[in-house]
Amino acid sequence: MARTDSGCEVRQQDFSALDLPSERFDGIFANASLFHVPSQGLLPVLRQLHIALKPAGVLFSSNPHGENGEGWNGERYSAYHDFAAWLIDVVNGDWDTDGCSSPAAIAGYPHITVPAGLHRGLPIGLSFFGAAFSEPTLLRLASGFEHVASPRPLPKFLPSV
Repeated sequence: MARTDSGCEVRQQDFSALDLPSERFDGIFANASLFHVPSQGLLPVLRQLHIALKPAGVLFSSNPHGENGEGWNGERYSAYHDFAAWLIDVVNGDWDTDGCSSPAAIAGYPHITVPAGLHRGLPIGLSFFGAAFSEPTLLRLASGFEHVASPRPLPKFLPSV
């Protein structure tokens, strides 16, 4: 689908044996794939991906939700995490202080979030972060995701807890 719909160069490789040129890519789309890398091997893989990105390049990664488990399931290795959604206080605002966008905002890096579905009936977003001045690339990635993603369900207003 990526080759057909994006018109971009697409490579498929094993994370344990990456062979990527330096500073070649504007973006790397690792959708639901890095969770197959064992935690102890993740940092070298991320370093390789970083080296393959152009200076303003963007790495996109998403991972499936799970029960904080890691290990083999047949021939596949997977690491799942449980990052729960939370309700927003409509009077006082969002109480969470550990949001994923804070480091980017403090560093002055661009960030865009697009709707990505529902979790336990609550809307969730997919965030794209980039290096300084990479806004055009982020906008293309976000727009591309929205173009190929399933239609968004309308969120419901649930009672507060």
